[in-house]
Amino acid sequence: MKKILIFPLAIIVGFLIWSQMITTHQQTFGAQSVPFQKNLLFAIYGFTVTLIGVFLGSTYRALQALREKGITRIPNLKEFFIGLLCSVDLWIGIVSAPIVFALIWQSLATVNIAGLTVVALQNGFCCTLIIANLVNNQTAAAHPPGQKEEPKPE
Repeated sequence: MKKILIFPLAIIVGFLIWSQMITTHQQTFGAQSVPFQKNLLFAIYGFTVTLIGVFLGSTYRALQALREKGITRIPNLKEFFIGLLCSVDLWIGIVSAPIVFALIWQSLATVNIAGLTVVALQNGFCCTLIIANLVNNQTAAAHPPGQKEEPKPE
């Protein structure tokens, strides 16, 4: 039961941080917005939003898997969320979220709260795909096409 409360709590904390940050800065969004200075509170907010995106992405993939099995209604919502919190997909996303957020953070020269929110949610949603792509690229670089691996002597 405690595990189920973690994600709504994270959403509430993220909203409170967001509301605090938005009220202390210029409230202009879009192309005319003034970027914020990167600071610890801003980084914590961005990482929290990334984790929310990870949860939403895992939920989406779990629902998609149910639909592919022909299930149109969730039989037991409590079991669904317990299964989601124990799913490998969610935990891969949570474990890889710091790497994905670090990539986001380093790529943002100037950013505002709206931009960080969108980018963090998008990347959190696709966190497992981003890490899988990074791993596949590293594997492909280690073994270029056309090059055969030498058999290891035993």
